[in-house]
Amino acid sequence: APESENESKPADNKKDAIAAAIARAKAKQQAAAQTTPAPESENESAAADNKKDAVAAAIARAKAKQQAAQTAQQTSDQLPDNSEAIQARTLRKEQVRLHKQEQQQNVIDSHKNTQSTTPQETANEKSSLQSDHRKAKIATVIAKAKAQKTAHKD
Repeated sequence: APESENESKPADNKKDAIAAAIARAKAKQQAAAQTTPAPESENESAAADNKKDAVAAAIARAKAKQQAAQTAQQTSDQLPDNSEAIQARTLRKEQVRLHKQEQQQNVIDSHKNTQSTTPQETANEKSSLQSDHRKAKIATVIAKAKAQKTAHKD
Protein backbone atom coordinates (compact mmCIF):
# COMPACT_ATOMS: atom_id res chain seq x y z
CA ALA A 1 0.00 0.00 0.00
CA PRO A 2 2.79 2.57 0.73
CA GLU A 3 4.31 1.99 -2.71
CA SER A 4 1.06 2.87 -4.47
CA GLU A 5 0.86 6.11 -2.47
CA ASN A 6 4.40 7.05 -3.47
CA GLU A 7 3.63 6.26 -7.10
CA SER A 8 0.43 8.34 -7.12
CA LYS A 9 2.10 11.43 -5.66
CA PRO A 10 4.58 11.85 -8.54
CA ALA A 11 1.60 11.42 -10.87
CA ASP A 12 -0.20 14.22 -8.99
CA ASN A 13 2.91 16.39 -9.33
CA LYS A 14 2.94 15.72 -13.07
CA LYS A 15 -0.77 16.55 -13.31
CA ASP A 16 -0.21 19.82 -11.44
CA ALA A 17 2.72 20.70 -13.68
CA ILE A 18 0.68 19.91 -16.80
CA ALA A 19 -2.22 22.01 -15.51
CA ALA A 20 0.16 24.91 -14.90
CA ALA A 21 1.63 24.55 -18.40
CA ILE A 22 -1.85 24.51 -19.95
CA ALA A 23 -2.80 27.61 -17.97
CA ARG A 24 0.35 29.39 -19.17
CA ALA A 25 -0.33 28.37 -22.76
CA LYS A 26 -3.89 29.73 -22.55
CA ALA A 27 -2.57 32.95 -21.07
CA LYS A 28 -0.08 33.31 -23.95
CA GLN A 29 -2.77 32.61 -26.52
CA GLN A 30 -5.03 35.21 -25.01
CA ALA A 31 -2.15 37.66 -24.84
CA ALA A 32 -1.50 37.07 -28.54
CA ALA A 33 -5.21 37.51 -29.30
CA GLN A 34 -5.19 40.73 -27.31
CA THR A 35 -2.41 42.22 -29.47
CA THR A 36 -4.67 41.99 -32.51
CA PRO A 37 -6.99 44.98 -32.78
CA ALA A 38 -10.39 44.29 -31.26
CA PRO A 39 -13.21 46.39 -29.93
CA GLU A 40 -12.44 47.95 -26.55
CA SER A 41 -15.10 45.99 -24.69
CA GLU A 42 -13.60 42.73 -25.90
CA ASN A 43 -10.11 43.95 -24.85
CA GLU A 44 -11.35 44.53 -21.32
CA SER A 45 -12.88 41.08 -21.08
CA ALA A 46 -9.77 39.53 -22.65
CA ALA A 47 -7.61 41.38 -20.12
CA ALA A 48 -9.78 40.05 -17.30
CA ASP A 49 -9.48 36.53 -18.76
CA ASN A 50 -5.71 36.97 -19.06
CA LYS A 51 -5.52 37.96 -15.42
CA LYS A 52 -7.67 34.99 -14.43
CA ASP A 53 -5.48 32.64 -16.46
CA ALA A 54 -2.32 34.16 -15.00
CA VAL A 55 -3.71 33.78 -11.48
CA ALA A 56 -4.76 30.20 -12.21
CA ALA A 57 -1.29 29.44 -13.56
CA ALA A 58 0.33 30.96 -10.48
CA ILE A 59 -1.94 28.95 -8.19
CA ALA A 60 -1.15 25.76 -10.11
CA ARG A 61 2.60 26.45 -9.83
CA ALA A 62 2.27 27.12 -6.09
CA LYS A 63 0.33 23.89 -5.60
CA ALA A 64 2.92 21.92 -7.57
CA LYS A 65 5.73 23.46 -5.55
CA GLN A 66 3.95 22.73 -2.26
CA GLN A 67 3.27 19.15 -3.35
CA ALA A 68 6.94 18.69 -4.28
CA ALA A 69 8.00 20.02 -0.87
CA GLN A 70 5.65 17.60 0.90
CA THR A 71 6.95 14.70 -1.17
CA ALA A 72 10.54 15.66 -0.39
CA GLN A 73 9.73 15.84 3.32
CA GLN A 74 8.06 12.43 3.25
CA THR A 75 11.06 10.83 1.54
CA SER A 76 13.40 12.39 4.10
CA ASP A 77 11.20 10.95 6.88
CA GLN A 78 11.53 7.50 5.32
CA LEU A 79 15.34 7.50 5.42
CA PRO A 80 16.71 4.67 7.56
CA ASP A 81 17.64 5.41 11.14
CA ASN A 82 21.33 4.61 11.47
CA SER A 83 21.59 5.32 15.19
CA GLU A 84 21.27 1.62 16.05
CA ALA A 85 24.05 0.69 13.62
CA ILE A 86 26.24 3.48 15.00
CA GLN A 87 25.71 2.26 18.55
CA ALA A 88 26.48 -1.31 17.52
CA ARG A 89 29.68 -0.17 15.80
CA THR A 90 30.72 1.81 18.88
CA LEU A 91 30.04 -1.25 21.02
CA ARG A 92 32.15 -3.47 18.75
CA LYS A 93 35.01 -0.95 18.81
CA GLU A 94 34.88 -0.92 22.60
CA GLN A 95 34.91 -4.73 22.67
CA VAL A 96 37.94 -4.81 20.37
CA ARG A 97 39.70 -2.24 22.54
CA LEU A 98 38.99 -4.28 25.67
CA HIS A 99 40.13 -7.46 23.92
CA LYS A 100 43.43 -5.84 22.87
CA GLN A 101 43.91 -4.48 26.35
CA GLU A 102 43.29 -7.95 27.76
CA GLN A 103 45.80 -9.46 25.35
CA GLN A 104 48.40 -6.89 26.34
CA GLN A 105 47.70 -7.65 29.96
CA ASN A 106 48.15 -11.36 29.23
CA VAL A 107 51.50 -10.64 27.60
CA ILE A 108 52.58 -8.61 30.61
CA ASP A 109 51.34 -11.36 32.92
CA SER A 110 53.21 -14.01 30.97
CA HIS A 111 56.40 -11.97 31.34
CA LYS A 112 55.74 -11.75 35.06
CA ASN A 113 55.11 -15.48 35.17
CA THR A 114 58.49 -16.19 33.63
CA GLN A 115 59.99 -14.37 36.55
CA SER A 116 59.80 -16.01 39.94
CA THR A 117 56.17 -16.17 41.04
CA THR A 118 54.47 -18.43 43.47
CA PRO A 119 51.47 -20.54 42.49
CA GLN A 120 49.33 -18.46 44.83
CA GLU A 121 50.23 -15.23 42.98
CA THR A 122 49.47 -16.88 39.63
CA ALA A 123 46.07 -18.03 40.87
CA ASN A 124 45.28 -14.53 42.17
CA GLU A 125 46.22 -12.97 38.82
CA LYS A 126 44.11 -15.48 36.90
CA SER A 127 41.09 -14.86 39.09
CA SER A 128 41.46 -11.09 38.69
CA LEU A 129 41.72 -11.52 34.91
CA GLN A 130 38.63 -13.70 34.93
CA SER A 131 36.72 -11.16 36.99
CA ASP A 132 37.89 -8.36 34.66
CA HIS A 133 36.79 -10.40 31.67
CA ARG A 134 33.46 -11.14 33.35
CA LYS A 135 32.96 -7.45 34.13
CA ALA A 136 33.67 -6.58 30.50
CA LYS A 137 31.10 -9.13 29.32
CA ILE A 138 28.51 -7.76 31.74
CA ALA A 139 29.20 -4.22 30.56
CA THR A 140 28.76 -5.39 26.98
CA VAL A 141 25.40 -7.02 27.72
CA ILE A 142 24.22 -3.88 29.53
CA ALA A 143 25.29 -1.68 26.62
CA LYS A 144 23.45 -3.92 24.16
CA ALA A 145 20.30 -3.80 26.27
CA LYS A 146 20.46 0.00 26.46
CA ALA A 147 20.96 0.23 22.70
CA GLN A 148 17.96 -1.99 22.06
CA LYS A 149 15.85 -0.04 24.54
CA THR A 150 16.67 3.27 22.86
CA ALA A 151 16.04 1.73 19.44
CA HIS A 152 12.58 0.58 20.52
CA LYS A 153 11.76 4.04 21.90
CA ASP A 154 12.47 5.62 18.50
